[in-house]
Parts: sequence; structure tokens; C-alpha cells
Amino acid sequence: MSAGVGIINGTVGDLDTDAPSFPIIITCIALYGAMIGIGLIAVALFTAAQIAGRNTFSQFPFFKIVRHLTIANGIFLIMQALNVFPSMLVDIDIYPEWLSKIWFSSGDVATELGDQAVLYFTFVMGVNRLLVFAAPRALFLFQGHCLRLILLCTWLLIIGITAIRLTGGNTKKFSRKTLTFNSILLEPNTTWAYQVTTLAGYIIPLLLIVVYIVIFIFLRKKRQSVVAEVV
Repeated sequence: MSAGVGIINGTVGDLDTDAPSFPIIITCIALYGAMIGIGLIAVALFTAAQIAGRNTFSQFPFFKIVRHLTIANGIFLIMQALNVFPSMLVDIDIYPEWLSKIWFSSGDVATELGDQAVLYFTFVMGVNRLLVFAAPRALFLFQGHCLRLILLCTWLLIIGITAIRLTGGNTKKFSRKTLTFNSILLEPNTTWAYQVTTLAGYIIPLLLIVVYIVIFIFLRKKRQSVVAEVV
């Protein structure tokens, strides 16, 4: 998801109400808005729960990572609600060009930042769970100063990746047909750094699958050993 300045290719108000696809498009947009609303409510409730139980949760490194993941989710959903979704309904072109650029640029930065943060903090959580079951002696890496350093480095990595992915001179155009924002490359971004961040976006989810498969194997072996002892 890389972008710079966004351009809207028409809004909902421009749709042909007599077209056969009109009810489908309106339904999809309504569902999209509802999902954003539900997500914001879920994040708000989860945040409230973390604040209420902060004295208990602060004792566990895992929940400190969860806190940062919640922040990332909040950034992503808030920007979807305030920037991306309204741009489907409001004709941004009526505003001055400089304001339109600021509007879409801020949306692109916050959306990309939140997107990358969710990916990398989910991975950090997965590694933490893996160490709990597979290498408990290494859990010191997720305590005290080590944990704070990991969280700081993760945010710096996220910010760096976001900067790399937003320097390709890209714009975004909303397509009414596909209901998506399509990146339009003014100049193809073929830098090795950009390619690495793109590849990482595919590899990390696969690594997460491997991590949880390994965790499942360890849990299964643990359960078998416990059953054998009881028998």
C-alpha cells in the first residue's frame, strides 16, 4: 500500500442510480462503513479494558506488546474512518489542490504506518508466544530494558518502512467498480529497499503461520507427556 497524493475518480454521489450495480455498490460501501465502526468500537473497548486492568497487565510482557498493537490498530481504523471512507462519499476535488494533497498525503502516511505496525507487532507477539513454549530460557529478551528496546526498534523499523514505501511518487485513485484505492505509479519504484519491504509483507505472514504451527506441535507434545504421566 504505497501512496503520495490521492485522486478520487468520482464519489458515491456520481453513481448512476439506474445502473444494475448501484444497489450492490451501496450495500458494499455500507458494509465497509459498518466494519470500520465495529472495529473502532472493538478497539475502544479493548483500550478501556487495558486501562482498567493496567496494574495487572503491566506484569506481563505480552500485554505490553498488545498495547502497541492496539495503538497500531487504532491509527489504522481512525484514518479509515476520517480519511479513506469519507473520500468515497465526498468529492474532494471541490477543495483547493493544496488542501487535497494534504488530505490524501496524511491519509496515506497514517494508513501505511498503521498497516505496517499491525504486521510487525503481530509478528513480535508471535515470537513472544513461541519462546514461551519452545525456548523459555530466552524470555529474558522480552523483559525490562530488552523489551523496551525491542518495541522501540520495531517502531523505528515501521517508520522507516513507511517512509520507503511512500517515496515512490505514487498516487491513489478510488475505483467505483472495484471499491478499492489503486496505486498509480508515476515512476516505477524499483529500488532494492522498496522491493525488500514488499517481499517482507509476503514473508512475515508465512513466518507467522510457521511460528504457530511450531507452537501447536509443542503444545501437543506437552499434552501427550502430561497424559502419559497420568496414565
